Amino acid sequence: MAIGAVLACIAFGAALLFLLLFCYRGPSWPKTIVKTIPLIALAIAAGLEGLSSWLVIGLALSALGDYALSRPGERLFLIGLIAFAMAHLSYVILFLFDLPSGNAMPPLWIWVLVVGLWGAAWIIFVRQTGDLKGPVIVYIGLISAMILSAGSVTNPHAMVLLGALIFAASDFVLTTQMFRSMSRGWDVAASFFVWGSYILAQFTIALSVAQMAF
Repeated sequence: MAIGAVLACIAFGAALLFLLLFCYRGPSWPKTIVKTIPLIALAIAAGLEGLSSWLVIGLALSALGDYALSRPGERLFLIGLIAFAMAHLSYVILFLFDLPSGNAMPPLWIWVLVVGLWGAAWIIFVRQTGDLKGPVIVYIGLISAMILSAGSVTNPHAMVLLGALIFAASDFVLTTQMFRSMSRGWDVAASFFVWGSYILAQFTIALSVAQMAF
């Protein structure tokens, strides 16, 4: 089995372990280690397979974000937010300029979806973010740009739009979880959804880029 495939299997195994044992628990070093492994493994696999440097950068930045958001403290939260913002920007560049596919204006339904995302975000959690309102708004803008750029990819085999939409759903629930109070049951359910959808999004984007490259 090629080393890239082995690393992808390690990424999947660690992601599944985190989902089952850690995603709903409080901060700990075992949680941090297991959470950081999947995206590091995917980034190394993408690099070894010769995939786009922007994909590798996006995956590596996501690993940094996973590390930072798994640790307590506002400073690390901001580091995680910046890391994921830069990961989204890397994916925007990937989708627009570095895929072997044509680019077109995203269809109207994607624009409507993005406008709806902004409205829902403002109503549900943006007003509760306090001093973090500015960074959160910029972050939502980058998520929107990622969705629109993924929607411009015209390759019939591309699944990057699906990956971008799942990623946005994961981020939306995560941010709601952070800034709105939830019952214990809903908080646990949200933790399962956030991690499961996030990993699915990252694998979908990576596999789609690999499919278009070969």
